[in-house]
Amino acid sequence: MSNIYSNPEDFGLVILKEFDLAEEYEFHKFVFWGRPADGQIFYASDGGCSCPTPFEDYEGLDSLTRLGDGEQERHEAAFKTWAAGEYREIEAGELLEGVKIIGDYYREKEKKR
Repeated sequence: MSNIYSNPEDFGLVILKEFDLAEEYEFHKFVFWGRPADGQIFYASDGGCSCPTPFEDYEGLDSLTRLGDGEQERHEAAFKTWAAGEYREIEAGELLEGVKIIGDYYREKEKKR
């Protein structure tokens, strides 16, 4: 079975941006995927020791969160919560980059209306 992180093309996706707060022998990822066919953006986070493959328990698109109309604040909050989680905060520039991906998506959606 394909892994949405290792083989996003098998799901019609590309990785837009990946954030990783890992230290030695672990991973703690927040990933934004884009679907070129329709411009849709998805995201998810996963973490653990170095033994499992990131996102190995994700079954496909239904396992990801889709950016949806009118939900920009909720999606930004999810990313900020991950960034400030139990591990450590990411740098301010990286935090802004993640929020920018979300904001750009919503601005594009507004232009198309």
